Amino acid sequence: HVESLMMNLETWKHFSSRTQKHEAAQSISDREFDSLNPGERSMVEMLRENSGLRLEQEHIDFEYIKVVFRSCFNLIGMTQGHR
Repeated sequence: HVESLMMNLETWKHFSSRTQKHEAAQSISDREFDSLNPGERSMVEMLRENSGLRLEQEHIDFEYIKVVFRSCFNLIGMTQGHR
């Protein structure tokens, strides 16, 4: 089971000043879209509405990444009875 991290509107908004125009033609098929979770779908819909904008992963601060990872690992520990 794999779940994406930081592919959401919260991350996008946090780093919106770092978005860039992206000219490559990229699209997502309906089948791929259907496999996304609700947060990911919202993100794709927003990107479609603002075509050409991208937030590349190298523009996300490492400190932000560490906070997100810590949060995820804490949740995993709580669901497995660990702290």
